[in-house]
Amino acid sequence: MERKLLSHDMTFSRIISAVLLILVPLLLIKASAPWWAPIIAVAIVGQMTVFIFYLPDTIEFDDNNMYIIRSNGEVSVDLRDIYKVKMVAFAVNRRYMWKIKYRVDGIEKTARFYPDSDRLMLDAFIAR
Repeated sequence: MERKLLSHDMTFSRIISAVLLILVPLLLIKASAPWWAPIIAVAIVGQMTVFIFYLPDTIEFDDNNMYIIRSNGEVSVDLRDIYKVKMVAFAVNRRYMWKIKYRVDGIEKTARFYPDSDRLMLDAFIAR
């Protein structure tokens, strides 16, 4: 059974976010903003970066299982344990975050991801 990648890595958006994290405080310093403005800007852009790019998981699936790949390892979930797949009202570059809810040993858990823009794999995943 061949694994198919469900999530997108958002590389271009990560680069743009890193550039903003550097440029926004520099522009505020150059514009003679109050001393605290660059600190606030770094905090806001930094939190957005963490939420947007490090909260989502890398997700693969095959005919029987979904595989959630995180920094602390890989979790295998039987497709029958998934009870909800829905789009979240949050988007980056018109690419919406999706949420998969599943149960493992009676405990409800959630995985978040950004699908590819063509949504072919997402549609195939939902059809299972």
